[in-house]
Amino acid sequence: MLYPFSLYCLIPGIDRFSLLPHEYLSKVIETAQMSERYHYTGALIHYNHLTLSPWIIATTVIEHTSSHVPLIALQPATMPPFTVAKIVQSIGIMYGRKVALNVVAGASKNEVGQIDDIVDHDQRYERMREYIEVIRMLSVADGPVTYHGNFYNLRSLDMKPALPAGLVPSIFVAGSSTAGAQVALNVADVAVTHPQPVGLFNQQIVSPLTRGNVNIGIRVGIVARSEASQAWEEARARFPLTRIGNVRTIQQRSSDSQWIKDLAQLALKGEIYDNVFWMGAYHSGKANCPYLVGAYDQIAQYIAQYIKLGVREILVDGPFGEDEFIHTDEVFQRVVYDMKN
Repeated sequence: MLYPFSLYCLIPGIDRFSLLPHEYLSKVIETAQMSERYHYTGALIHYNHLTLSPWIIATTVIEHTSSHVPLIALQPATMPPFTVAKIVQSIGIMYGRKVALNVVAGASKNEVGQIDDIVDHDQRYERMREYIEVIRMLSVADGPVTYHGNFYNLRSLDMKPALPAGLVPSIFVAGSSTAGAQVALNVADVAVTHPQPVGLFNQQIVSPLTRGNVNIGIRVGIVARSEASQAWEEARARFPLTRIGNVRTIQQRSSDSQWIKDLAQLALKGEIYDNVFWMGAYHSGKANCPYLVGAYDQIAQYIAQYIKLGVREILVDGPFGEDEFIHTDEVFQRVVYDMKN
């Protein structure tokens, strides 16, 4: 089944598993192949200093799938934009496959300090805008590119061979903050948010983003079962509320990151919204996004409301095994049915 929206899951990070290297490789391949089998467009491959290279993982995934699109996490401080464009070009030419890029403005204070990245908070968004502009220009160019910015300058850079038009990467940007949403409107294809409940989401996120041609994406977790009681039992067992998680959430009310601050405030204000939207997973300290919990039809109807508001990309939190792919597939098939009827 082809969905009228794009679905992405998460490739598990090696820091989440106590696995030997060959076991982790098998897990990555298995997750990618299952996501393809259950109609996902691709998977987000995280990046931080504790993970393996997302580019190496992406090529491994491509070699073991037929149409999967890796969504590669990318931080401007860690790799020059022309290097990114060259790798994307190389993957396109060698494999005939497309990748997507999930560009984030910065990283944790600890990681930023480790690489001596001294760009301040506001400047990071200006740098990210230039970063994306350079990648996009180099990805579509069929000749030399010149670019003059505050952070990047190119002088007749000619990167041959040209990347085929159908393989130009889609660019995702976190759009929960005002600054992130503005960059998304200016230069991205997709603005990804950690959504509020549907009513608040419409007021706070959708209205500002409808001024441009950017697609809207959401990142959520899903725990769905045939009966709502079964889903809630699974969700609470998977994400028990702990004292450490509660302290973390309280501390995050003063985070420099707007989306973290917003989610922390939402979690502390209430646990369940609209009978489906659950902040318990975030409050537990074991998830970084809201979860939708309930019966298949309940969640399908709730997701359909987001889609009616303009959501076209859905990133489903994980990792999870084939049983959870089966449950989410049931949900998304019902979303399509609801949209047609």
